[in-house]
Amino acid sequence: MSVEADSTLDLLAIFLVATISSVLGSLGGYALGLYAGRPIIGRLARPSLSRRLDEILLRYGDAGVFVAALSPIPYKLLAWTAGAGRMDVKPFLLAGMFGRGIRFGLQVILIGVWGDEFMKHLGNPLFWIIVCVFSFAAFIPLNKWWRGLDNILVDNRQQN
Repeated sequence: MSVEADSTLDLLAIFLVATISSVLGSLGGYALGLYAGRPIIGRLARPSLSRRLDEILLRYGDAGVFVAALSPIPYKLLAWTAGAGRMDVKPFLLAGMFGRGIRFGLQVILIGVWGDEFMKHLGNPLFWIIVCVFSFAAFIPLNKWWRGLDNILVDNRQQN
């Protein structure tokens, strides 16, 4: 969609629709968590994932919502968890709006502004080698951090 946009206004419209729709969807997830609570999360998510999302909200609060909105962390499930935990809705929405805005803004700029140039890079094997090296370099510490979230919460519960 962004590649075929004819103007900056079209790109802005794509960005706004994607960002606002995602944040409104997270608000729906927040309400679901607020009113349905933990039982729905328990039915839809693995216990380890639920514990990790709880730990993100407990440890990082609004910054955790921002990181989830920006990253591959399951943002909608985090929204349910935030609702079930009765997180203040205003900081939740602001962190989500900024995080999703950056995420979708970067995609719109990359595809919409540099689309043709970027598409040419996709055919270059050196591009994929560089992407793989950076992905592995980022994955190792992030994976350790992600797995550690579950272990910390389990250890804390066992001590109590």
